[in-house]
Amino acid sequence: MCSSSMFPGMFLRKLLLSKILILAALYAFSFQNQSSGEDCRLKAPLYADSIAQLLQKGLSEKLPFLLLQWEHDCGASEPLFRVRMLQLISEGQFPGYFSAEDMLDNAVAFDVRHEIVETESMKERQESFELYAAQLGYVALNSNFDMQTQRWARRMLSGFSPQQPEWAWLQLYSGNPETFFLTLREEAYPGADLSDVYKDRVAFFQRKPELNMGIGTGIWIPTSDLEVIGLKPSLDIFGGIKTRNTYYDLVFSMRFGKTQKPFDLMVRDSIVTTRKYQGGFLGLEITKMLIKSSGYETGIFVSGGYDLIDIVEDRQNPVRETFSSPALHFGPVFTYVLANRGRLSLKAGYFILNHQYTKGSSLEGNAWNLRLIFGFSDNAVKTGNLKRLGY
Repeated sequence: MCSSSMFPGMFLRKLLLSKILILAALYAFSFQNQSSGEDCRLKAPLYADSIAQLLQKGLSEKLPFLLLQWEHDCGASEPLFRVRMLQLISEGQFPGYFSAEDMLDNAVAFDVRHEIVETESMKERQESFELYAAQLGYVALNSNFDMQTQRWARRMLSGFSPQQPEWAWLQLYSGNPETFFLTLREEAYPGADLSDVYKDRVAFFQRKPELNMGIGTGIWIPTSDLEVIGLKPSLDIFGGIKTRNTYYDLVFSMRFGKTQKPFDLMVRDSIVTTRKYQGGFLGLEITKMLIKSSGYETGIFVSGGYDLIDIVEDRQNPVRETFSSPALHFGPVFTYVLANRGRLSLKAGYFILNHQYTKGSSLEGNAWNLRLIFGFSDNAVKTGNLKRLGY
């Protein structure tokens, strides 16, 4: 058994791994044309330290040569992009030659780096850097380079207003990535290439499916001749996938309890009476959310499958008779969305059934169904990327 002291460390390692995987995916293309990792491991810290010293002395005009040399020796990286972006802003040349895709990728990469610095201890930061130095540009976390670029961004911040996109970038590099991504989310700069790329990136991840699962309980209310079975409690288990507004689930529902009235069952060419019963439903259910408001969703569901009724003879070595019917189940759904990606749903449905039995009690009839369901859906990669983008 793991001790309680081990759990936070394991949890942080998993969080770190997910962050670095995002960063690695974003920057895999950037390291294909670099010199050897060992060469950059030695050179990049020297370039970063030299740039930090120039910034500390206020000599930003001497940056271009060092930046060219750094890129020539080690290729593209987030720290290098950061200095160039700040330089363009300081010279009034924003956004310069950067594409909107590169800008968004590097903003996300900086956010990953910033979160590691803000949330991990010195020892954990060092371990992270040793494991993922290439993805971090071989520049140590919370180094003098990081501090000097942050100070440079803060000094320039007062010269811009929130209506200018430069302001958002300076907020990012001042240590406020939440403000940067909130600005993009609120479309503060409509028509800008970066805003369009951001919306496309968000939409891309929002379309990703999620694993969906849950349990529920309810009551099954038969009609017509099926009333011989009587009202029955039910237990539901379901699992499947969720797209943005639609759930596709395999549903298994179990019903239990004695029949309401004695059931006539044909056994060995004679009619016997019993009240032993089991039932259930197995099928595919599609739920479509049509209306969304703050914390609530409303929609419809439809499911198709088979309904089962199991009648058991009341004796020591009983005969069991199982009846099945194609089933169509549909109705409205009302959902309360929970903060932890869970939800509570109330589903009121109607079963169209076709049970037929002519050698004993009739099973003709349909049924109403009312269910209270707890569900949970998530896609760790999707959630992590959307969170990184401010959602």
